[in-house]
Amino acid sequence: MSSHGVCYLIGGGPGDLGLVTLRAKELLQQADVIVYDSLINDHLLDWAPPQAEKIYAGKRANKHVMKQADINALLVEKCRNNKIVVRLKGGDPFIFGRGGEEAEALVHAGLPYEVVPGVTSGIAAPAYAGIPLTHREHSTSVTFVTGHECPKESGETDWAKLAALGGTLVIYMGVKNLPNIAAKLIEHGMSPTLPAAFIQWGCDYRQRSLNATLASLPAAVQAAGLTAPAIIVVGHVAALHEQMPWFSQRPLHGKKILITRTREQNSRLRQLLENQGAHVVEMPLIQISPIPQFEILKQKFPGWIVFTSPNAVRIFLQQLMQHSDLRAFADSKIATIGQATTDECALWHLKPDFSPSLANADTLVQEWPQEAYAQPVLFPCSALADDTIEKGLKEKGCEVQRLEIYQTTPDPSAQEIWHQHQNADWILFCSSSAVDSFNQLHLGSLPAAMQTASIGTKTSDALKRRNLPVHREAAQATLESLVSSLSAKS
Repeated sequence: MSSHGVCYLIGGGPGDLGLVTLRAKELLQQADVIVYDSLINDHLLDWAPPQAEKIYAGKRANKHVMKQADINALLVEKCRNNKIVVRLKGGDPFIFGRGGEEAEALVHAGLPYEVVPGVTSGIAAPAYAGIPLTHREHSTSVTFVTGHECPKESGETDWAKLAALGGTLVIYMGVKNLPNIAAKLIEHGMSPTLPAAFIQWGCDYRQRSLNATLASLPAAVQAAGLTAPAIIVVGHVAALHEQMPWFSQRPLHGKKILITRTREQNSRLRQLLENQGAHVVEMPLIQISPIPQFEILKQKFPGWIVFTSPNAVRIFLQQLMQHSDLRAFADSKIATIGQATTDECALWHLKPDFSPSLANADTLVQEWPQEAYAQPVLFPCSALADDTIEKGLKEKGCEVQRLEIYQTTPDPSAQEIWHQHQNADWILFCSSSAVDSFNQLHLGSLPAAMQTASIGTKTSDALKRRNLPVHREAAQATLESLVSSLSAKS
């Protein structure tokens, strides 16, 4: 047995979670210790085991939580303690990330390590700003350089040679020294009218960028109030930014949105919003607790089963599968409300026999199939579900058995998240129970600049009962329609 662990030097990419490698995710899920930097996406840490030790070692200009020598020593110490250690760095660990120094420290200590490359910001930020670093008509080469050294002082960077290279010049960490860098490049022969671009928060919802000439870039950046972190691009390709800024043109770019669904339900909504450019903050207002109904679930279900939420499908089937299988549905027909509920059924290889044209209980009752009149109905639901379906189907002669299989309670973790994100642009409500929990948690009134969006009429009615505004309501009770409503014109 080995008496030591192993250290993985992992590139966490340029900020967009979708650009992280599968290998990085796999190793984060196994980590005992994670030593992470300041510019990583915080959601990377969600992949770590709950018991993993997380140590912040971020370094920004003039703000070093830990010195590099201390970080090196920490990696060696944790690895010697037989730990799986992940050193999580923004971008790529070997591109201006001092990963080479950390690897050397591990080698000198006789400890094993592995490097997991990441997408470096010098490539990703220009790409997200619509700037191709090479282009057949403009540039056939690209040079990466750190702007951390001041050109007025002696250093390893030969600015004269860089000015003579041609092609595209990509400068990391050059914000502080930008005036001196521009002056030095022009002094050594680079044209003052050469196109240049400044890209702040390149792959983040906060991305801001501007175009200028090399000579005018420092003043333009200062006038716009742009700061680090940023990538600077110098070369003819920089002018293409104005033609192809795809990332910043997405409908919800720059918007911070709070989503209030349960933790288990958030992923789909989060993906839809992020695809539109939003920055999503998860603020679950509800906790779901199953109510065991094992005795009832041991029987078969002749007649109909009505599912009105993905939670009902998931919890019902999780309990059923503990003592049975899908053959329990052999004599059943299934009705669902909403696409999300239908999608959850599909995950369990179940196909609904009926879904109403509108995703609400009233429409289900109105459109209930005539051949299903007077048939038995099983209704698995929340303990807080109203009696619209029960009353409506009983009027059609159905014998309805209400089966409360889960209860919802306010999630107290929402309070801290709420107070940290008062500057959000939107808060989304996907159920009336989420609105009730918002009220029960005493989160107070909405900030004046924050808008609300509701998934449907019942949720909107719940907001109005609580004297909360409804700025947008989804045209249909689907997540897709809810997201579309945010970018619709008033």
